[in-house]
Amino acid sequence: MIDGIKLFFVATDRELQKLKQKIEFTGNFSETTGEIKNRFYAKNNSLEIIIIGDRNVIIQGSLHKYYFNGDNSRDFTFNNLKSAISNLCDELNVDANKIKVQRLEFGINIRGSPISYDEMEENLISYKLQPFEPYKIDGKNFGYHCKLQRFDIKIYDKGIQTRLNESIVRFEYKIFKMKHIEKIGISFFSDLANEYKLKALFEAFMRDFSNVRMDNKSEMDELISKKKIPYRDAIFYMKARNPNYWTSIKKKYKSSTLTSHKRRFERILKKYTIKNLNLCITHILNQKFQDLMLK
Repeated sequence: MIDGIKLFFVATDRELQKLKQKIEFTGNFSETTGEIKNRFYAKNNSLEIIIIGDRNVIIQGSLHKYYFNGDNSRDFTFNNLKSAISNLCDELNVDANKIKVQRLEFGINIRGSPISYDEMEENLISYKLQPFEPYKIDGKNFGYHCKLQRFDIKIYDKGIQTRLNESIVRFEYKIFKMKHIEKIGISFFSDLANEYKLKALFEAFMRDFSNVRMDNKSEMDELISKKKIPYRDAIFYMKARNPNYWTSIKKKYKSSTLTSHKRRFERILKKYTIKNLNLCITHILNQKFQDLMLK
């Protein structure tokens, strides 16, 4: 569900006063009057609150961690999300309809996935011809992501990141520019508690995820080794499984040629393999989202 967020609202004098009474801030004060010069900060259980100037308030961080006291490896259900929104608005003493959403992150954790993270990693190729890159925190690689102008897609093992004794495959969809999902109508914090808008956000994620190219390396390698695939198809497939191949042809050919190459690669996988990883993962994500909405 919703994880990372950036929120903004313009506070009234009364709202600022109550906010300062509830939460301890640090910042730049005038030594003579005690007046805030520029901005000041507070941490509120995985969320950072920043007051800029007289009235501008920014809240950013993980809503998932805020609700579960620093943990975002657990399931964050729709009811949990609504409670988190209500709790935060009570603490801020601000109506959710007044708080603008400037950035958000949608994440789903899969425990006991029928497709392991290692299998996904081995078969991950690209997003719309753009290769995935290692997703690193403090120099350590936890998975892969593809960062575009408006959003970022990540696939990684949350269990490794949080040092748990289990694998938790995590899919994240981070929206940098809300224009990318403007048709959904998510403008205010209250919109995230709207069931229909949240479903539309999930559908937007799935549409973008459908552009992720995945291989079926183990099946194809076995078929090629047993010479059960025609030579020309095998040669093309061996080239197309390499992410760098798509980067190179993108520079050389028109979009129509690229489309035909993509379709040929997909036809080969569909023709010779039994397991379609994209379809399997789509089914897993759909089922998990339905479960989260019902709990």
